[in-house]
Amino acid sequence: MISFDKKSDPILDWNQITIEVVRAGGDIGPGFPSRNMAIVHAAIFDTVNAIKPTAESYLYHQEAPRSTNLELAVTGAAYTSLVALYPAQKNLIMEKLLRELSQAKGGPFKNNPNKILSDSSFGFGEKVAAVILASRQNDGSNIEIPYNPPPNPGVWLPTLPDFTPALGTDSFYLPEKFLKMR
Repeated sequence: MISFDKKSDPILDWNQITIEVVRAGGDIGPGFPSRNMAIVHAAIFDTVNAIKPTAESYLYHQEAPRSTNLELAVTGAAYTSLVALYPAQKNLIMEKLLRELSQAKGGPFKNNPNKILSDSSFGFGEKVAAVILASRQNDGSNIEIPYNPPPNPGVWLPTLPDFTPALGTDSFYLPEKFLKMR
């Protein structure tokens, strides 16, 4: 079994990696980075919760196989989400993945990092991430709304086409039942 250095927390590590990837991705404004970080963290949450249930899942409602390694599954969920959201940053994300693996103690990945992509725990994280990514596929984030400056300074113009915020995405909505612990 692989265990990560006690000083290392894969959830916090992948949060930092996500921030680095978002910065390198060149997104302007808070909209897309917020959306993308929410997707990564929803995938991580549902992955962890499927392995060690402590709350109601967001979208993935199946238990993980008993042999699932939490650290590798979290790595799979975060890596898969980031590569899907930032395909131009795949090399950077792979570099970060390899850095995470270098912190692992033991296991078959130290000398053969490409082997992780076929690991079942990593694959479980990929599977959870795919569910989260699919749920956001048609959230409106790909709609491009042209900027039409107002005729004079200080004149407010509603955002077209339907007066929604310019980002145009369906928000992540967590009903009260998702906020309560079991």
